[in-house]
Amino acid sequence: SGDGSVPRSHSSNLTWRHVVLGGVVVCAFAVILVHLYRVQVLDHDTYMKEAVVTRQGRLTVSASRGAILDATGYTLATSVDTWDVYIDRFQWRDHEKAQAAAIGLASFLKVDAAQLLASGFAQSSGDALVRRNLPYDEGLKLDKLDLWGVHLTRSSVRMYPEGDLAGQLIGYVGRDGAGLWGIEADFD
Repeated sequence: SGDGSVPRSHSSNLTWRHVVLGGVVVCAFAVILVHLYRVQVLDHDTYMKEAVVTRQGRLTVSASRGAILDATGYTLATSVDTWDVYIDRFQWRDHEKAQAAAIGLASFLKVDAAQLLASGFAQSSGDALVRRNLPYDEGLKLDKLDLWGVHLTRSSVRMYPEGDLAGQLIGYVGRDGAGLWGIEADFD
């Protein structure tokens, strides 16, 4: 300036702004750290269950097969609802919970717990089939036990009350429920 005065330094004016901005940044990081602690430590089990549901993805549910009747209404073939029992190997990576679940599942199914653990630990992901076609009522009881990493999938078994009577005509279904031959295949 022309009057010979020394220009004022703006450093003193900016200092309090820097302190406020620094305080806001520190507070924001503190809030983020508290939120991360809550999500990763306190609510871990809740988010783990949600991740398992998400990881399993979409499930295609096929319609149950209808009954095959003769001209008088007598049942020649019918489906009976059952359950398939699986171990979720991803969840069984938690060895303590897996061991407790294996003991509970083994006592319910009357199988060896060590064998269930070996099957569950064989790989780190995917499902291991434990029992196919568990009767429906037993499956409901097992589901109420709410065992860690054990889930049930609806299934059905085809029953032929008269055995092989007219077996060539009626046909049979495979494990996947698809008709293999006869009426079962024609009306699949």
